[in-house]
Amino acid sequence: MLCVLPIPERLKFSTCENSILRLHVVDVGQGLAVIVQTRHYALLYDTGANLSPDFNIGSAVVVPTLRSLGLRELDVVVVSHGDNDHAGGLLGVEPNIRIRKLISNGKGLNTKLTTELCADSDDWNWDGVEFRFLQSSLDYSSENDNSCVLQIRSSRGSVLLPGDIETQAEAQLAISYAGELASDVLLAPHHGSRSSSSYAFLKRVDPDFVVFSAGYRNSFGHPHDRVVTRYCEFASKTLNTAEAGMISFEFSEGFSDTGVPENQIIHIREYRKLNSRYWH
Repeated sequence: MLCVLPIPERLKFSTCENSILRLHVVDVGQGLAVIVQTRHYALLYDTGANLSPDFNIGSAVVVPTLRSLGLRELDVVVVSHGDNDHAGGLLGVEPNIRIRKLISNGKGLNTKLTTELCADSDDWNWDGVEFRFLQSSLDYSSENDNSCVLQIRSSRGSVLLPGDIETQAEAQLAISYAGELASDVLLAPHHGSRSSSSYAFLKRVDPDFVVFSAGYRNSFGHPHDRVVTRYCEFASKTLNTAEAGMISFEFSEGFSDTGVPENQIIHIREYRKLNSRYWH
């Protein structure tokens, strides 16, 4: 079940030259991989899974997607935590794409690259877009709650990438950052698990759009119906990679329907709607 609210025509993806920030939530099945582009830089947040010795989501899905976007190197790769569905694809990405910097929470990565801890990373700015890791004063027993939480802010909109955090980490972030958590686009924590997306957290984030990165008919039941209903109560538009394929957001300058300049325009593209098969 998804709370489907219509997306106005003017918010459809347009490959605008005035694009400031682009976000691509790759369809990696049950897992997560997000490509972030500014005008001159690129970042990958999580890498999908390593499913077997013969099939790695990183090399089979993420790398071809990067190349289709014209990317031959990544300025930063962030692996939020060591779970296979977030970190396993690094094994397939690393040999095929140049990675300038790798950042993670420092646990369970199979890599030859030097790893910088997200807890030690300074904020940075690319082309007027700000990136920062939201820090917690706690070291959680749960690997999910120790996920690197990345906030991206621009003059045209903001994005929150929280990995697999659950209610304990969400509560700490809500206390520490309060209204600073407000975001236009939120990647649903832990794929929409019922152990995440708490009311206290959503009240602070209050997203216009939420994306569930989940596998088709996955065994975990993600996203949970109760969680989807919760987002509906916040009037968030919900999208799911299991139904839409890759979901892209473009933050750019634009104009309202009356021709008046607007400070924020978010264009959206759902891959399967634009590339449907003839039998659809």
